[in-house]
Amino acid sequence: MATEIEHVKSIKMGTRVTALYENDIRELRKHAPEVSLITCHDETLLTSMFPGMDGALIGFAGCIPELITEAWKAMKAGDFQKIRQYDDLIFPISKAIYGGGQPSGEAHARMKEALVQRGVFTSALMRKPVLPLDQEEKDWITQGLKDSTAGDVSAEVAKFKKEEALVK
Repeated sequence: MATEIEHVKSIKMGTRVTALYENDIRELRKHAPEVSLITCHDETLLTSMFPGMDGALIGFAGCIPELITEAWKAMKAGDFQKIRQYDDLIFPISKAIYGGGQPSGEAHARMKEALVQRGVFTSALMRKPVLPLDQEEKDWITQGLKDSTAGDVSAEVAKFKKEEALVK
């Protein structure tokens, strides 16, 4: 089908069954090699990149962009030692956000909490029907960020906002 619709330039691959995911990638590479394939597997990011993806469209990229960017560079370079190091850093916050499951409304609330704890957002308030996080969930995020070495970036955010204001 990708070759039958000329406007298809990229496909977001979201199959959560690994054997089917890899089979689909191989079939698309064989029959539609010009189509870009991107992963959306936030919860198993580097594993899902391994079959040769062209990129990623993931929800929690904004939570730890510095880790994900470097992991992507390592993946493209085939540096398996660095890939493993970044996977070990990404895993704790991924687990804190997704709990080993698939993305959900609760995961979005946990992402927002991570952004508050990193100094990017000032409020973790969510719209209904998503409920506020309890203290235990906030503590998961705190520990996940700590184990991922993802610290406060509020100084960088303030600098960016100041530079952005000067441009306007």
